[in-house]
Amino acid sequence: MIYVRKVFEHDVTHQVSIDQYVYEHFFHEREILSFTVHGDDVCRYEVNVRYPTDKRLGGQFKEICRRLHYQVDDLLVIKSLGNGLYQMSLIKPNSQRYAQYAACFHGMERHAILSEMAEGNYNLIYHH
Repeated sequence: MIYVRKVFEHDVTHQVSIDQYVYEHFFHEREILSFTVHGDDVCRYEVNVRYPTDKRLGGQFKEICRRLHYQVDDLLVIKSLGNGLYQMSLIKPNSQRYAQYAACFHGMERHAILSEMAEGNYNLIYHH
């Protein structure tokens, strides 16, 4: 499965939030997650899920985002590799792949979960 998160201004200035469905069905209610960055599988980042008012990705998540030079309207693409390990990549609006993922979002939606199908096609499971 793949979780796609559209970056809003609040995500750049604060921690990135996730909704309950994403927490339960994509991250399987894990409080500690391990991330790699696409193209650099050597370095692992520990990310914890925090609960001040809603669920937020804490720990080294902002460090990963800064390393990728994320900005408003970028797409964070997180692929589940199993056992609490995730691989993250960033898609910029000028990328050829951007339209494929951005089609999942309408208006102010920012969360999408997709299942991978053959030949780079995806099935939309959830969006909000």
